[in-house]
Parts: sequence; C-alpha cells; structure tokens
Amino acid sequence: MTNVSPQGNKHTAACDDKLELIAFAQKNDIEGLTVKTLKKIIDKEFPLAKGPAFLKFQQRIDQEMLTHPVITNNQYTQWFAEGKIAENHVRHFLIQFSVFSNQFLIAQLQKMLNAETLEEMRASKEILANEIGVVFNSGHGNDAYEEADGLDGEGLVGLEGTIEGGVFRFKAAHFEWLVNLAAKIGVSFHEMGRRCHGTDSTLFFCDELIRLYGSDQYSISAAASYAVENWAAAGFWDELVSGLKTFKENDGLKGYRVVSRKIYHKFHLISKIQRHKSI
Repeated sequence: MTNVSPQGNKHTAACDDKLELIAFAQKNDIEGLTVKTLKKIIDKEFPLAKGPAFLKFQQRIDQEMLTHPVITNNQYTQWFAEGKIAENHVRHFLIQFSVFSNQFLIAQLQKMLNAETLEEMRASKEILANEIGVVFNSGHGNDAYEEADGLDGEGLVGLEGTIEGGVFRFKAAHFEWLVNLAAKIGVSFHEMGRRCHGTDSTLFFCDELIRLYGSDQYSISAAASYAVENWAAAGFWDELVSGLKTFKENDGLKGYRVVSRKIYHKFHLISKIQRHKSI
C-alpha cells in the first residue's frame, strides 16, 4: 500500500477544488472571474446573476482605467529615467515626494479608521506602522532584513513579514530616508515634508488620495486602492531610481547609495495587501 503524505492530500484537494471552479465557470459562462469571486458565488454570498456584471465591469476597467497615461505612459518618470536631470530637478522631486510621504500618513490613518473588518484594519495598520518605522518581522532572523537605504548601514529595513513583533527604528521611516537623501544635496529638514512646500498639483493629488483612498465608503476606498495598486505595478519607481542612479554616477549625490527597495516597498506592500483582499 502506498502512503500518501498530508501535504500530498492537501495538494490533491487543492487541484480538485480548482478543477471544480473551472468547470463551474465554464458551465455558467463566467470564465475570467477570480477564484475568490467564484467561491463567493458558489457559497451564495453573491448571486450567480452578478457574474456577467462583474466581467463587464472588469472589461470597463481594462479599457478605461488601465489604459490611463499615468499607468501606460508617464512622461515625467520616462524623462526622469533618461538621467538628464540637474540638481534642482532632484531637489524638487525629493521635496514633493516628502510632502506626499507625510500626507500619505493621513490617508492611511483614515483608511485604517474606516476599515469594515478587523482584518482590513490590521492590513491598514501594517502599512501605516511600516511607514513610520516599524521593521517587519518575518521570523527568519537577520535574513529577513536589508540595510536601510542610504543610511550608511545604520538600522535595518524589513522587506517581508508582519509588524507584529517587529522593531521600531526612527531611521527606518520612509520620510527619514528622504530627509537623509535630500541632505546630501543641501536640502534642510525644514524644507521637507510640510504642506507649505507642496505645489498645487502635489497637494491636489494628496488631498484626493485622502478623500478617496481614505474614504469611509467601502466602494470608493476599494476602487482607490485598486488604482494605487495598478499605478504601483506599472513600474514608475524603477524609472525614478534609474534617473537617480545616473545622477549619483555624475557625483550629484556625493557617494550616497541609491537603492530602489525602500520607498518602492510602500507601494509593493499596498499592492500585496490589496491583492489579498480583492474579489
């Protein structure tokens, strides 16, 4: 007799569940829905009649939102990536990004306070706490951490795991990373982060993020989260980092180490959490 491990049984059961979902979707002509949505329909949390409506809505998102120029053709980040930037360009970028970074705390706090479930509240706390300097704890010791970008080896920035059991470090805060980076080109702390330093367009973006992403109406908040996720997934940060690295090579940052993981992680974390909650 052949012994089957518990892991093997779980794998077989998972495959059977997947085949069942595929068959259900094909039978009801609702192929293309996520596994989570299909399960909700089978469990009668959603009526079957909503399946085609979900697919039509997704088609509209694909055609109208995911083709928006800020996702498919961000001319600013494309120009920045070419590296033809002077110190005043980098200075402006870092100041505006620092204003956004601080205003994002307000948006994320509102999202946490307006959570509809304990799970959603905890997910929002993960982002907020990491933003202000709580290092992620993955349970794998130092392998779970990476040196904080540009902090000359001081402090560690967790990239995976949970804030529960994590360590707070002032220099692990995203805003402090920006402050330290900007200081290398002569920008003082008092020039960073405050609303008074934001341009009209920066403040409009921040205020809309607070209004929509932090909305107390779930449909609005969820839609804004989805938009942020896809904006982040478009890879705009890679283009910004490319430009910063070129600027660094021209000695614009006086030997300062430019690594993409730190601020990019904010968007990666939002994306990962929202994918987990999406239907």
